[in-house]
Amino acid sequence: MSKKTPMKETDADRAVTKAALENSGEILLQHVEGMEEIIARIDDLKEQLGTKYAGAKSDGYDKKAIKQLIKRRSMTPEQIKAQGELALVVTVYEAALASLELVELFGAQG
Repeated sequence: MSKKTPMKETDADRAVTKAALENSGEILLQHVEGMEEIIARIDDLKEQLGTKYAGAKSDGYDKKAIKQLIKRRSMTPEQIKAQGELALVVTVYEAALASLELVELFGAQG
């Protein structure tokens, strides 16, 4: 086995390392503080949205229906068409299951 010679570390090397770590820490801190500011703004927006939903509810509107309406308004025509097609397939599947249940119900009596 070969032995590795330890790397020499001069005062200048230590100074460069210290400066790099300090700079790195400052950059990291800037990123973290920026993210914290965004999170705080998101929390404020969530609170505002909750207030809007509460206002709509007090006017007699259903929160789930409003959320669905907002989601649908953000969809493209192609996405709306695909959603409608999926709903038709689900309806066919439900009808098939209902037919099967009727057959089992009446078949067991015969």
